[in-house]
Amino acid sequence: MAKQKTSRKAFATTAAAVMAATAVTPVAAFAASTTSFPDVPAGEYADAINNLAGKGILNGFDDGTFKPNDPVLREQAAKILATALKLDTTGTENYPDVSPDNWSYKYIVAVTKAGIFGGDESGKFNPFANLTRQEAAKIIVEAFDFTGSSELTFGDKANIQSWAVPYVKTAVANGILKGDDQGNFNPNANIKRGDFALMIQRALNAVEEVKTPKVESVSANNLKTVNISFNKPVDKETIDFSTVKVSKGSTTYTDTELNYVLSDDKKTLTVVFDTVSNLQSDEFKVVVDGVKTVDGEAFSKAEFTKSFLDTTIPTIDNVKVVNPKIVEIYTSEPVQLSSETFTNLSSIKVDGVNAIAKVTPDYVNNKYTVEFNNVLSAGQHTITVSDIKDFANFKAADASFTVSVTADTTAPSVVSAKVIDKDTVEVKFSEAVATSGSNVVGTLKINDKPYVGTLKEGTVDTVVIDGISPVLDLAALVQVKFEYVGVKDVIGNEVKETQTFLFKADDDTTAPTVTAELVTKAGELNNLKLKFSKEVATDVGSIELRDKDNKVVVTLSASDADWSEDNKVATFTASQLKLNNVNPAQYTLKVKDFVDTTLRANKIGETTVSLNAVDTKKPTVNTNYTEVRAESNNENARIKISFNEAMDESTLKNLANYHVGTVSEETFSGTRLDQVTGAKIVEVAGDKKSVIIELPKASYDETNSATSVIKVEGLRDLAGNLIDASLVTSAKALEALQVVEGGIKATGSNTIEVTFNRAVGTVDPSVFTVQDEDDTAFTNISNAVIDADNPETVILTTVSKLPSDLKIGEKDLELDIKGSTKLKDVYGVAFEDDALDNEIDDEIKPEISSFSVQIEGEEKARTVTINSDRTAGTIDLSSIADDAEIKEVNITASEAATLEVLLPLISKIQQVTGIGSEALPINKGEDTYDVKNGITLETLKDLALIDGDGSSSTLTLTSTLKDESNNVADMKLVITVK
Repeated sequence: MAKQKTSRKAFATTAAAVMAATAVTPVAAFAASTTSFPDVPAGEYADAINNLAGKGILNGFDDGTFKPNDPVLREQAAKILATALKLDTTGTENYPDVSPDNWSYKYIVAVTKAGIFGGDESGKFNPFANLTRQEAAKIIVEAFDFTGSSELTFGDKANIQSWAVPYVKTAVANGILKGDDQGNFNPNANIKRGDFALMIQRALNAVEEVKTPKVESVSANNLKTVNISFNKPVDKETIDFSTVKVSKGSTTYTDTELNYVLSDDKKTLTVVFDTVSNLQSDEFKVVVDGVKTVDGEAFSKAEFTKSFLDTTIPTIDNVKVVNPKIVEIYTSEPVQLSSETFTNLSSIKVDGVNAIAKVTPDYVNNKYTVEFNNVLSAGQHTITVSDIKDFANFKAADASFTVSVTADTTAPSVVSAKVIDKDTVEVKFSEAVATSGSNVVGTLKINDKPYVGTLKEGTVDTVVIDGISPVLDLAALVQVKFEYVGVKDVIGNEVKETQTFLFKADDDTTAPTVTAELVTKAGELNNLKLKFSKEVATDVGSIELRDKDNKVVVTLSASDADWSEDNKVATFTASQLKLNNVNPAQYTLKVKDFVDTTLRANKIGETTVSLNAVDTKKPTVNTNYTEVRAESNNENARIKISFNEAMDESTLKNLANYHVGTVSEETFSGTRLDQVTGAKIVEVAGDKKSVIIELPKASYDETNSATSVIKVEGLRDLAGNLIDASLVTSAKALEALQVVEGGIKATGSNTIEVTFNRAVGTVDPSVFTVQDEDDTAFTNISNAVIDADNPETVILTTVSKLPSDLKIGEKDLELDIKGSTKLKDVYGVAFEDDALDNEIDDEIKPEISSFSVQIEGEEKARTVTINSDRTAGTIDLSSIADDAEIKEVNITASEAATLEVLLPLISKIQQVTGIGSEALPINKGEDTYDVKNGITLETLKDLALIDGDGSSSTLTLTSTLKDESNNVADMKLVITVK
């Protein structure tokens, strides 16, 4: 199958990123595209042209037509490819026939830098020359880096110029090119605009095919195995009987009947039917759902229905000697040849005598390992395999093979050894070694301590020793001692005397690096994938996610992740990240303290990444509808239902998503509107935030809101998020708009949030005034905005800065709200004065305004530099003498508060300085503290070794600042000490 390379140096983006950058989906999904041209008839052309035009990749003409039969100019092709691939359009190119003032110049620069286009022998680009069909094949193969080849069957293939033949073969192999109705390619004809659009769309679809994890095929060529092919490597840990289901009729097979084997490239899964027989002509079903790639991406759910059919006679192909006691028999397909114990086998003869042997089948590779009871003598032997049948009971022709056996009298020896991690060592022997049960025969020691060894999966000569205790440390970089005695090969040659093999661990000093991305694939939206450059420990490290306001959303540890690809990929779910119900927004992710699995436990550098979360927030419907036309003798009623955001129009127009009925004892009973005669959708608002529905008299009682309840379900927003089923009642009997209890909060020095009992539709800042409890005005409001995420909340901006304690002298500040038509809910119901509870709750976090340190012998205090959001400060004390004492600390806060230093090793701090965790009062927002116990720079250097920030050059102190309303702000102080 053709595939895409990923090494093209000239691309501004990788091919895999093209689809994400252009948001193109397969052409079949765009039959209903809203972009259309009157001269493009419906069909495959239209789908491709409309899709690409909708994405801005190509354009029509000023008269509104596309002219699909016109030729494509070279400059037009340059623009289309540069736009589709998001190529870098900066820079210059010196074509004598292309002016920098030409609209196409930047696109020609882009495709030239990318190596897609070039000039002719005279150096000209020829922007107005027509593009031929064979030239189009070349540039698309070059642009998308397609590989692969397919034999050409075009009737006019002899007309393809020699330079173009490999490009045409590759384009055909990737499904980009097809012949005309007569089976010709017409290589020298000008390519039409419609054909070129179709080729571009097919190329983008091919990229998507490569990018999207999927099951490519399921095949059953015999009655013993089924092969499932994937287009990407599979994470073995995600394969089990719940993610790969095989069934026949109503019977789903289990682990007692099936075995799963993944190929070395991890792209083919073979299902072996261990105990199931008589499958000829039976139909079976395979369902793959929940399998993931080694990168943690989920494969699309796939279902296949196939039939077992074996009409091929098997063959005995070869016999290979492994050692004097073991041979391997190879067949063309799985056959009935196995024996778990040593048995007299009439089907296998050695020099005409029945073999006493046991046979281990490998149905995946059609290999049968025969272990004889006795060692074969040195020399030539004739091995005859007869009366062997496949699982359709077709008999193979008997076959004899002459093999040569070499005497083996040498015991196994160690060839190499390596440290895998702190408690695991891998040792490779010169030949297959004997086992007893799952353990290797013999005595094995690491650094004089005995351990049990097991064979590495898929090998017969490599021994794994894990659970080493105490774990290996940096001394292993110098030497590890491995001793062994009593180890045997499979024919019994034994290591009689203790052997010693000295080796050392590789000294890996490279710290891992990490990349982070939020998944945008349906079903995994806003899942976080961390991809490390090497294997890391799964129980060390953490992530911190902050929102656009730098507030911590969540902190998670390494052990919270789902790990894959040999512990190189960590996946955190959107639910864990609290991103499973959010509007599109930017977040900041901090990744820290992860370590690799080497002896040095190299720590990742603290990494900060900006992430863009996609829309996963469920839309909501306003709980009340309004009448836009009352019922009369001649007309049905019309009602308007509104939503908090733009909705998908097709779901808004689907009457089956609405029910009309009644509520009794909190239970809704009603009829779907698509089953109500006369009900219809009248209008969807231009902003897609409301819909008007006409209801016939028989289904609607305008005088009784209890008997005219609308149930809404099945609607989606533009991002595809599904609304929760909701009941909507008439707005006729609504009470006045009111502030909810405790709904007025000062959240910043110039910000007040007011929450009402319903979504607000109209607001004006003149309605609000901040005043003291004696009604003396303090400040007006400069701006009033309805919160887009929570329309019940209005965010006010004050003209003057609010005092941090919300007091003027001893008088509390309040918010006055005037009853006015300038403040109404979404149904037009106004706010009334007497509904007000105007007390302002204090949620303003205190801040450190200034911070300075007085050093002994220095006339002027040293000032701490505080960052803009007042969450961190830095000061450099490395220049003072080691014995210079810190005499006092001066702190100014925004209000009266208490400061408490929090340190993970507070007990050790106390041992060094005599200072424990003590809350310091900052009275009236300003205080000076004497520093006792003679703290010097040398003391701070000692503390820097144990503060846990990973650097001996800095001392990191974390603290909390709490005001009298219990609002808490975190602050970090980093002191440079050397």
